[in-house]
Amino acid sequence: MRTLPALVVALAVATTACNKVTPTCRAVCRKLSRCDEVQAADYVTKEECRDLCEVQQEYYDRLEDDEETEALFEQWNDWKWCTETSTCEEVGDGICYDEDLYAF
Repeated sequence: MRTLPALVVALAVATTACNKVTPTCRAVCRKLSRCDEVQAADYVTKEECRDLCEVQQEYYDRLEDDEETEALFEQWNDWKWCTETSTCEEVGDGICYDEDLYAF
């Protein structure tokens, strides 16, 4: 019966991963503002980052629903998720880079 707690934890982790909540622009920019590896590049302020991110988010929200825009919106959400969950060093190395997305 010692495996029951481990099973419960594994199910909780799996459920959380499947139901991931896309980070907000505020959360992503707060994370980026704390990364020395990102700030060493031509980085904008946290407020500028948030404003530019929200403009792009609004753009995707306004697009009509079709397969192409759904795919772009998913890429956008994947980028935010990657940025939020990766280390600063990984982000600085470009792990989340996607040439199809507007880089702000």
